[in-house]
Amino acid sequence: MPLKCSQCQTPALYIVGDSEKSGTPLCLACWGRLQDITYRNFLMHAAGMNHASDEMDAMVGLGQIGARFPVEALAKAVSMSRTYNSIRVASSNIGVINTGNLARIDAAITISQGTDQAEFAARLKDLVETVAAEKAATPQQKKEIVEVASAISDQVISKTPSRTVIETLFTKLTSLASGASTIGAATKLLYEAWKALS
Repeated sequence: MPLKCSQCQTPALYIVGDSEKSGTPLCLACWGRLQDITYRNFLMHAAGMNHASDEMDAMVGLGQIGARFPVEALAKAVSMSRTYNSIRVASSNIGVINTGNLARIDAAITISQGTDQAEFAARLKDLVETVAAEKAATPQQKKEIVEVASAISDQVISKTPSRTVIETLFTKLTSLASGASTIGAATKLLYEAWKALS
């Protein structure tokens, strides 16, 4: 007998918690709502962190020192209710990839259009679409690759990106993509686009 969602009578696809025995079973729709709530909490915390950073910078008197989360763009991407303007992912592949990461990447691509980062954004779009369509990669691999790509895009579009952090993330991304040649090729093109920026 299939496990039922704890919030409705739909078959569960996810277990939220530490283990299958003590975790909470959720269907795709309920899990998606949980992800939306989690992402909104992230945005609230990011806005609070930006405000605290602004306050500290104002006290020091040297202007803005650190990077800020692009809260407005991220919130706009989330409010589009999984409608991505820049990324084309088939509906059957959406559930495999964390929608919060897709929204952040979509926001980064949108922000980068018409700037020096446009080529990087185009290669980022290609990578995500390649990952979503790749049949040789497992759902877990796809999730991890998009998570690392999202972290890279956050760094690149920030006002003070860290080369060390981005290089480390690209090393991890290359390692994750090594099992699938198409993803590996897209990763290489993304890396080259980033190198051209620096």
